[in-house]
Amino acid sequence: MKKLFLFTALIVMLFCGCGNDQQNDEIPEKKVMTIHKDSCTVVFEYPAQLKGRQDINVVPQVEALLEQVLVKEGDKVKKGQRLFVLAQDNFNAQLRSAQAGVQSANAMLESAKIQEQAKKQLFDKGIISKNQYDVAKNDLDRAKATLAEAQSVEFAARTNLGYTIVKAPSDGVVGNIYHRQGALVGPAISEPLTVVSDNSVVYAYISISEAEYISRIKSYDSKDEAMDILPECQLRLSDGSIYNHKGKVETLSGIIDESTGSISVRIAYDNPQSILTAGGSAVVLIPYSAPDAIMIPRTATFEIQDKVYVYRLREDGGKTFAESVMVNVYRVDEDNYVVLDGLNDGDRIVLEGVRKMINNAEIKPIE
Repeated sequence: MKKLFLFTALIVMLFCGCGNDQQNDEIPEKKVMTIHKDSCTVVFEYPAQLKGRQDINVVPQVEALLEQVLVKEGDKVKKGQRLFVLAQDNFNAQLRSAQAGVQSANAMLESAKIQEQAKKQLFDKGIISKNQYDVAKNDLDRAKATLAEAQSVEFAARTNLGYTIVKAPSDGVVGNIYHRQGALVGPAISEPLTVVSDNSVVYAYISISEAEYISRIKSYDSKDEAMDILPECQLRLSDGSIYNHKGKVETLSGIIDESTGSISVRIAYDNPQSILTAGGSAVVLIPYSAPDAIMIPRTATFEIQDKVYVYRLREDGGKTFAESVMVNVYRVDEDNYVVLDGLNDGDRIVLEGVRKMINNAEIKPIE
């Protein structure tokens, strides 16, 4: 009888133990934190497209065969430096023809001058009529016009011959060379001979939202004042390194792109070593001092369809529940977010294990 009692007691203890474990499983313990506003510096990251101070397409002004390519891709050139030479035979012939036309027109003009002077003397003496003298004057005027026309043709021929020497339009770096020796090129070619980029200063173009644009300038008297006070910006290159010169915001576009709802911003970076190249990409890093920021760890967040959520605690009837709340965040680093919207000072949130939680589930908070 005594053994039966002990066995029964053991069974009861086991069932009670299982019941306690089940109850603990139903109300899990979760680490939580109370969030507070604090000052911090947030570095915002923006993908950027790099462009030179000016990128000039080099296009021939006359049509001819490309005879010489005098530079290589990547060469540094000075304004006025010879880049390409086009075939000149036809243009030399046109210039010689035009020069002959000028000589002929000059001879005709000299003859017309002599005739006009002779007729004037005869007219003054009353030997010939006024009509006869007027004919000589008209011949002189036509000779002058013929010479002017011939000189214009000569000028055009000389200019076209000069266009066969294609020169650098500015200091810069030679880009891709799209045509090779022997190609027929001219003003209507689909691709330029090359592009000369002035990379002494390189511009990084980024886009910011309308809301961010307003938040950045609303505390200033003007947009120009805001740009003067905006901090210098670092640049992270495609290899992950930080560029050794900081940039300055130069322009904030006053026009919103209707297709994206964003505003273009231009940041200038000195490029004395030609490390930055036009057409490249980088990431602009803009620091922002946030006096009343709420920072939370990434482990406290989870995502649903690109939306970020946290579990915020709610007290009800002496019990604690975790309800999901969507938050607008910005990543400070690999481990932390700054909350832009969705949480308030003094809220409590679940710190970890949020991916497996159920919305509005009861929990036992552990601070």
